[in-house]
Amino acid sequence: MSFVADTSAIPASSPDFAAPVHKSHLQPTGSQKFIAEHRSPIIGATVASHVAHHQYLSKVQNITSRRVYGVAGVAWAAAYVGVLSATTIAEAKVHKSSCPVENNKN
Repeated sequence: MSFVADTSAIPASSPDFAAPVHKSHLQPTGSQKFIAEHRSPIIGATVASHVAHHQYLSKVQNITSRRVYGVAGVAWAAAYVGVLSATTIAEAKVHKSSCPVENNKN
């Protein structure tokens, strides 16, 4: 009994079989390298700017509306998730391009 799948009946244009990925697509861009190298300061600056903006809204603009704080909170969360996603993707690409085990897979 063989557990190897017979692929002769699957057409070559089947979406189940992805096209081979070229090594050049895996290389990180210059901006991704910068983001990966400076992840902590970027995240720290994002948090600090959001805290400063919250203080500005509460003290200078004297905004006390819960709705405004709710909208600002959702916007802050979306921006923070975007920054975290960008830094995580950049770090993953830099790690994969510099990992000898990943680079030797064919």
